[in-house]
Amino acid sequence: MTWKKWALGACAALVLLMLSGMTALADTRVNLDELTKKRLAETEAINQACLKCHNQKPETAGRVPGQAPYVDPDHYRQSVHATIACTQCHEDVQPGNKPSVIVGGRELAKKVDKSCQKCHADIAKVYETSSHGKLFQEGKETALCSDCHGSHNIRKTSDPESLVYPLNSVQTCVKCHGYKYEETYEESFHGRAVHLGSLTAATCVSCHGSHGILGPEDPASSVNKANVPETCAQCHLKARPNFSNGTEHAELKPEGPGATTYWTLKFFTWLTIVVVTLLLIHVEMELWRRYQNINKHKG
Repeated sequence: MTWKKWALGACAALVLLMLSGMTALADTRVNLDELTKKRLAETEAINQACLKCHNQKPETAGRVPGQAPYVDPDHYRQSVHATIACTQCHEDVQPGNKPSVIVGGRELAKKVDKSCQKCHADIAKVYETSSHGKLFQEGKETALCSDCHGSHNIRKTSDPESLVYPLNSVQTCVKCHGYKYEETYEESFHGRAVHLGSLTAATCVSCHGSHGILGPEDPASSVNKANVPETCAQCHLKARPNFSNGTEHAELKPEGPGATTYWTLKFFTWLTIVVVTLLLIHVEMELWRRYQNINKHKG
């Protein structure tokens, strides 16, 4: 009987331990919720001071020199930065104080980009080694945080409204990389699958990476010829070495890497046109024959 009492005591102790743990977790959640509400209230107070000047829509108020750019408060409240005050990104601005030097456009994006790096230091280190980061360090025009993620409307990757959501990421990339890559991607199997709503088909980010993008000539690049089979193996179970022999983003032209696809498309296009035309002619001839037979019988 001793071992039974010991077992019952152990079970009772385990149950009490679990209950105390659940109570502590519930208390923690309550504290976190209260902390979040407090931070939201503090942030809202600061942001309301900023919105006194940034609340006029250009289409209703008219854009005039010196007018503060419009910021949609609803977009900001729904973003991942809802608990962060405007002044944490715009460090040179304090509520009620207009900055002595006002910058906008790309200069403003570069200033805020440095604020992003303070909170996202780990990602900033990866970005610095990328092609985009190297161009930025050289003072050349390149993609910044806000170009890919947005500014006041930044959302999680899993959010369908996010600029880096799988179904939206291609459009985000082609803003800088042009129509050529958009067209060639959309003509590919991956592009057609994404167009139909696939969340698993490869996008630009799947092959090129996100913050650590490198050019294909770089040995460490995920799209370097030597690394392409490994990159493809992320989705394809049997990624053969000859996966690297194909040409990505091949344009549909009579000459070049896309020539085979171009002429195949032309052949089947004209084959379809000819077959449908002959079919219509055949139908018309059959109807004409039947019409003649009807008139013959009537006569």
